[in-house]
Amino acid sequence: MKKLILPSLMLLQGCLLFATAIPFYNQRPLAISGEIFFNQSTTSTNDTGFQITYASNHGQWLWEGSLRHQKPETNATFAFFFLQGKPEQRISSWVGTQINYFQHGSSNGSLALSESYTLAIQSTALHNWTQICAGTGVQAINSWSEYHELPLWGVSPYLHVSITQAFRNRIFCSVFIGSNTLTLYKSQLSYFYGGSLSVRISDNILLNLRPLVHLSDLPSESTVITMRQLTLAVIWYDKEKESFLLHRLEELL
Repeated sequence: MKKLILPSLMLLQGCLLFATAIPFYNQRPLAISGEIFFNQSTTSTNDTGFQITYASNHGQWLWEGSLRHQKPETNATFAFFFLQGKPEQRISSWVGTQINYFQHGSSNGSLALSESYTLAIQSTALHNWTQICAGTGVQAINSWSEYHELPLWGVSPYLHVSITQAFRNRIFCSVFIGSNTLTLYKSQLSYFYGGSLSVRISDNILLNLRPLVHLSDLPSESTVITMRQLTLAVIWYDKEKESFLLHRLEELL
C-alpha cells in the first residue's frame, strides 16, 4: 500500500492541474515557444530534439505546458504559478506547482511533482533593468524500469538562481544554475548551469539562444554524467502582456 501512495498523489496532482487549466484555454496566449536543441545525451539515439511551450495567464495566475522530444525520450510538463505582486515591481514572488512525465521508449519512465517558491528582486531602471531570482522547493520522484523489479521513488530539493540583465529592453542576458527533472528515470538528483541570450526581433517575437551543461548522478555508481545542450528558440508573445513575460523569461524557457 505504501508503494502506491506517492504515485497516487502525483496522479491526483496531475488531474487537478489539467482541470484547473481549462479556463486558461479561453484566454489569449501569453507566449508560444518553438525550439530545437543539440544535446549530448547518453541515453538518446539522436543528438537533436525539439520542444514546444505554451503559456497563458489569467490575472495573477500563470499556466505553462511543454512537450519535449529527443528520440526515444519524451517529456511532458504542466505547471501553475501564482504571482504575489507585479512582475515589474522591485520585489515580487512566485509560488508554483509542477508535474513532469518522462518516458524513455517503452521500458523506462518517471513522474515527478515539484513545489517551489521564487523571490525576484528587480531594479527600478525602465529599459536597462536587472533582476535577481532565487527559488527553492522540493520535488518527489517516482520512476519505473523493466530492469528494476520494483518502482523507485524519492524526494530531493529544488533549487534555482538566475540573474537577468536587460539592455534598452531589447536584449536580455541571463546566467542561471539549478536542479531539474531531466533523466529522472535513472538519476537521484540533477543539476544544470548555463546562460541565455534573447533578442527582440519585432514587437512580439524574441529569438533566444541558450547553452547549458547538465549534470546527473547515478544511484548505482559513484559517477556523474555530464551532458551539454545548445538551444535555439523562437518565441511569440502577447505585446499587451510584455512585462509579465519578460520578467519570467528565463524560467519560462
